[in-house]
Amino acid sequence: MIDQLYSGIIKPRHLRIALGIFLVIFTLSLWKRYVHADELWFAEMSYYLAKTGVVKMASIRGVLGLDQQIFPFHKLHIFIGAAIVSLFGWSVYYFKIFTLLVYVGFFYVFYKFYLANSEKYTSNQIWLASLIILTSPALVNYGFLYRPEILIMTLGFLSYFLLNKFLQQGKYQWVWVSGILAGLATLTHLNGMVFLVAGVIMLGFFKRFKAGLIFAFFGLLVSSIYTYDLWGESNFEVFMMQIKYWPQHSFEENVNFTGPLSFIQTFFIKFITEHKRYFRNEVISVLSGLFLLSLFVSYRSLLKSHKSLLIFSLTLMVSLALLGSHKVPRFLIYLYPFMAIIISGFLLKLRDYNWLWLKIVIILGIAAQLAISGKVFYNIFQRNGDFSQAHRAMMEKIPDPEARILGPWDVIFNEIGKYDLVTYYTYEFYIEKEKKEFSQQQILKKIAEDSIEYIILDKPFISIYRPKWSSFFFHFKKLFVQGNIKDNPYFEFYYRDEEFLILKNKKLVSAG
Repeated sequence: MIDQLYSGIIKPRHLRIALGIFLVIFTLSLWKRYVHADELWFAEMSYYLAKTGVVKMASIRGVLGLDQQIFPFHKLHIFIGAAIVSLFGWSVYYFKIFTLLVYVGFFYVFYKFYLANSEKYTSNQIWLASLIILTSPALVNYGFLYRPEILIMTLGFLSYFLLNKFLQQGKYQWVWVSGILAGLATLTHLNGMVFLVAGVIMLGFFKRFKAGLIFAFFGLLVSSIYTYDLWGESNFEVFMMQIKYWPQHSFEENVNFTGPLSFIQTFFIKFITEHKRYFRNEVISVLSGLFLLSLFVSYRSLLKSHKSLLIFSLTLMVSLALLGSHKVPRFLIYLYPFMAIIISGFLLKLRDYNWLWLKIVIILGIAAQLAISGKVFYNIFQRNGDFSQAHRAMMEKIPDPEARILGPWDVIFNEIGKYDLVTYYTYEFYIEKEKKEFSQQQILKKIAEDSIEYIILDKPFISIYRPKWSSFFFHFKKLFVQGNIKDNPYFEFYYRDEEFLILKNKKLVSAG
């Protein structure tokens, strides 16, 4: 019975049916897709680069000069965002659609990879690998979210694809193009340098040293574009200051070495704690477990028949452990194509073995993966809505369009440029910097001193407090639980409904 169930799950017809059902649900989830917090970062930086030629976030005031100019940013990602703003205008969906198009483009590259290596991979394996990628809970979100991971995944896998073609054909044109792609992955996000490292090591493993030099040269040449704005007077010092003191950034853990022993210790700790990335939460744990199990059981087979895939994948894993800036699961998206190929190959081979206990584990793992993806879809549908209209209605309650307003960051869609907006993050950063507890009156005093005329508190503030609030704005949020505003000399109620409330500055507004 277990054998029949397992064989039925990986049957090509059933895989295609599952893929069709999933694509329908995924497509439905795109309608009025909510704005992710990270999109606010990248979109605002892109907006100001397009409008002023300078990367900054004007909605975060007095924090590390972020409202003047930002130097450590994901260069290619923001260049693309600025191009989107310049060509199409201002909407979060323009950014999201770009990611979706890249995501679709990845599967075209994946299919071309199969055609070029059809002697090693069956069509059933590619169907299964594609389904593993598509149904991964993380990509249910990231497939329609303006972050750099999907672009890096695509550029990195294409870089590997071309290096593999070079090993098969010996044509050096694939090497320098692959180097450019790996350089673009690095330019998109500095963590993308793992593809440069993996490419050089793979070529070295196969003793193609000349190709390794060519690959490295073109990769580093493209990557060097990252420094284009650091050559001005004092720019590099500002760059280092912003990196070092960036809130919630692990500068001390990653790059602040005090000597050779500190250097070795830092990378040793990063390596032995890499498991945190793979098993940080339920969204990634099942996929990670399937991958590591598949890699362990199939290692000899991979070394014999898929040596370049194995070497590249292992190098990516080690490089990400040592060079990755944070132990967060989203950077594993870079590895997803390689993980999916290894998992799918193992699952298909397992069909021919009488390992019932392992098949039971796999069946339970697949069920858990689908359940987690279903939960992610449910959360997406719960959060989706016409936020742009809600933001417009909220902002129209402010009588003075030139007033300085403290409010939720997502109001930048689509009100940026229309109002003098300051985000809660300004005061979240302030609280973190001061490293002390603030009372509501103390933070209201600080806000008043910054000439804020109106404060808009949206639903997460005025709804019932829940301990599972995200860390974003947590210190600031907990000062305004349920919209409870204590009597104070700085702000008073101006407007309230079920969705938000507005406070006005007693002195500035009455005087104006």
